[in-house]
Parts: sequence; C-alpha cells; structure tokens
Amino acid sequence: MIFYICYGLRLHLNSNDSLFCRALFRIPGVVGVFFGTDFVTVTKADDDTLDWLELKAEVLATITDFLASGLPTVNEGFTLTPSTTG
Repeated sequence: MIFYICYGLRLHLNSNDSLFCRALFRIPGVVGVFFGTDFVTVTKADDDTLDWLELKAEVLATITDFLASGLPTVNEGFTLTPSTTG
C-alpha cells in the first residue's frame, strides 16, 4: 500500500500512479512506501530472512537514481483523493 502526504491529507496511490513507488516495489521485500515532499519511508516484509542492512543499500540506490533522473514522483495527470483507509 502506498500513501502520499500532501498538505496534511493522507492520500492513497497505487504503483501505477507513481514510477517512483513502482521502482521501490521492484525491490524484493519492500511491502510499503510512504512519502511526502521531504521524506520517504519504506516498509519491509515481516520476514526474518530479510536484513535491513542488505535491503537498505538497494533502497537508497533506487531513491538516489530515481531522484537524479528528474522524473516526477507522481505521474502527471494523477488526481489525488483522500484515503478512506486507516
């Protein structure tokens, strides 16, 4: 599940709405992405075989590469609507 924080509202996206999130979800073990204008939080699967030390390097590289690409984090034309889930 992906959420985006904008002006204090919690908004729901899916990976088709964001190339940024799609890139992060390609990483094995990533199950959640939560981001705003100045932060990114990534949630890993609750799996004892996944180690944050190994996952962290790939997550940071993906974030860095994506931001360096200049692509928008949310696809153009996407209309944000408030989330109805927790």
